[in-house]
Amino acid sequence: MAEVQQYPTVGWTPIKNISDPHVIEIAEFAVKENNMQLGLSLELKAVLRGTTQVVSGTNYRLLLKVTDGTSAKLYYAVVFEKAWEGSLVGRWEPIKDISDPHVHEIAEFAVDEFNKRINAITKLKLVAVVSGESQVVSGKNYRLILKAADKITTRTYQTIVWENASLKKELISFKPFL
Repeated sequence: MAEVQQYPTVGWTPIKNISDPHVIEIAEFAVKENNMQLGLSLELKAVLRGTTQVVSGTNYRLLLKVTDGTSAKLYYAVVFEKAWEGSLVGRWEPIKDISDPHVHEIAEFAVDEFNKRINAITKLKLVAVVSGESQVVSGKNYRLILKAADKITTRTYQTIVWENASLKKELISFKPFL
């Protein structure tokens, strides 16, 4: 899920009945998946509006009102459904080529952002991308296992970076990988 921003409307059709049980099921799926991936405990309060786009399945783009227990926020969620498979898609898929320059760029971004956030004297440097998965959301999430080193030691970390269609990136998490 991503915080509200402007999305293009070409090819998208408004959902006439946002209280349809299937639309609610998709919204609940989006919140549940987001909570699992990011370690949050958001709760769906309402589907405010939505659109669909027919592709090799159906994309659902929903404006959701969620709460974290203290405050309400608006989020867009995009869920891809293959109805003939009977499941909602948005699963993590292995990155086949971790040597891809774009994957390396995502890993470098994660290490650089982590260094900025902790403001450490000794900065981490990317050593290698060990493995990774990606997930199509409203943009794309990259979950990478990487090795990074400071002047003393090399450690393994897990990071999640979200990237939107215009290649804007956001560091979601960066933590030691045990």
